[in-house]
Amino acid sequence: MKGEVKTLGAELATLAKEQAEMDSIRAEEKAAYDTAKAELSAGIAGVGKALGVLRDYYGGAAFVKRREISTPSCSSQQPPRSTQLPAVQEVLS
Repeated sequence: MKGEVKTLGAELATLAKEQAEMDSIRAEEKAAYDTAKAELSAGIAGVGKALGVLRDYYGGAAFVKRREISTPSCSSQQPPRSTQLPAVQEVLS
């Protein structure tokens, strides 16, 4: 019985040590995540502002005139840029 108690006590000490190591790793990973999240959020906000500027610029009358004057070629596989902007914004959201 004393041997079992001693063995179980050693196992509990090992588990407590492993748990402390895991808690330390978790704290480091959380700090790295918080830093990365703040930087990425700032980047996404910047891209959102840039998309707004592009939308304002290409959504104006100057873009309509350019689209009326220029005729798209049949060989072009890319959609007009005005349809690409919402797609970019959708991906970022």
